[in-house]
Amino acid sequence: MGSIFNKNKPKIFKNKYSLSSEYVPERLIARDSQIEQIAELVEPVLSGEKPDNAFIYGKTGTGKTAVVRYVLKELQKELSTDNSSHVMPIFINCNEIGNTSHVLHEIIKTVDFNYKIPSSGISISEYYRHLWWVLNKNNYSIIVVFDEIEHLKDDNVLYNLSRAGEYMKVNPNVNIGIIGTTNDLMLKDQIDPRVMSSLAQHNFSFPPYDAEQLTQILNDRAEIAFNEDVLDNMVIPLCSALAAKEHGDARIALKLLENAGTIAKHENSPVVTEEHVYKADSKIDNDFVYDTVYSLPLHTKIVLLGIIELHKDQKKNCTTGEVVQKYQQICNINSVDALSRTRVSKMIGELDMLGLINAPLKTKGIRGRTRTITINKHIDVMENVLDKSLYGVNRSFVND
Repeated sequence: MGSIFNKNKPKIFKNKYSLSSEYVPERLIARDSQIEQIAELVEPVLSGEKPDNAFIYGKTGTGKTAVVRYVLKELQKELSTDNSSHVMPIFINCNEIGNTSHVLHEIIKTVDFNYKIPSSGISISEYYRHLWWVLNKNNYSIIVVFDEIEHLKDDNVLYNLSRAGEYMKVNPNVNIGIIGTTNDLMLKDQIDPRVMSSLAQHNFSFPPYDAEQLTQILNDRAEIAFNEDVLDNMVIPLCSALAAKEHGDARIALKLLENAGTIAKHENSPVVTEEHVYKADSKIDNDFVYDTVYSLPLHTKIVLLGIIELHKDQKKNCTTGEVVQKYQQICNINSVDALSRTRVSKMIGELDMLGLINAPLKTKGIRGRTRTITINKHIDVMENVLDKSLYGVNRSFVND
C-alpha cells in the first residue's frame, strides 16, 4: 500500500487557520472606533489604576470577540515593553465554561499556574479564598473577558469579582476589570440589578458589517490563507453578498470561503469557483442554523421550542399570543420563571431577524400589533439542537 496522503492534490491553502474565528489578524476592518473604545476601558491598568467595566452587544459575527482579543493582544505587547507581568488578561468562553467553579478554576489557572487546584470537588468559597490570596500575594491585576456572557450559569461570580475591592477582598493596588460580550440585547434585564450597577459602566453596540466591509475582510484573510491565483475573481464578492444577507455575519463569510476552498481541494480543482461557494453555502446553511440555535439565550430557546411545538401540533401559522401561552406552559412544566409578554414578543422579533422563523407584523388586536409566525425549514436541525442544549438526562431543563 502506498502513501495514504495524496501529494499531487492542488495546493489550495497556504494558512487555513487564518480563516478561523480564533485567528486574531494584524488589523480589523471597520472597527476602528470600537477598538478605541475598548482600549480606553483597559488603558488605566498601564498606570496601575482600575480599568472600567463594560458590556458589548452585537449579533453573532459583528466582531465583538475579535475586537476584544485584538485589544488584549495589543495590551500584552504594551505590558511586555514595560516589563510588567502584574496585569493578566483572562478570556472566559461562557459557552464552554459556564458554572462558577469552572470559571474560578480557569482564572486561578491563569494567575497561579503552579497550583494544582481541582476543577471540582471543593467549595466555591475555597476557590475565592485562593484567588484573593494569590492576587494579593503577587499584586496581580486582572481583566476578565466573559465571552457570550448570556451562557454564564450564575451571575454571583460577576458580583464578587466586581466588588472585590469594595469589600476589601483584594489590596488597593490589585485591580479587577470585567468585559462581557453578548448577542442578547435584553441581557441587562435578566442580570441582578446589583451586578449591573457594578458592571454596566459602559455599554457598546457593534453594528453588522455590510457587503463592502465583508469583502475587505475576506480580501485581507485570503492573502494569508490561500496560495496565489487559486480564487476566481467572483468568489470573494459572492461570499460577501451571501453573508451580508445573513445580518452581515463575518464568521459566515469566512466559513463560506474556507468551505469553498475545502470543497475545491476535495474535487482536485486547482481553482476555487463560484460553484464551490454555492456548494459551501448549502452546507453552511445547516451549520449556521445549528450554531445559531445553540448559542441562543435560554428563554429565546424556549420561545423557539414553543413555536416548533405549535407548528407540529397545528400544521399552520401561529400568533404571538399563542406563542406566549406555549412559552409560559413550557416554563411552568420545567420550573423556569417566565418572562413578560413584551419580552417574549421581542424574542420572536430576534428569531425573525436571525432568519430562524418568519414573523412579519400583521394586525392590530386588543394587545396591539401581533405577528403571524411560520417556520418552514431546518425544523429537524433546530429540534436536535434544542434537545441537546435544553434537556438533561431526566428530560428536565438544564438551567443551573
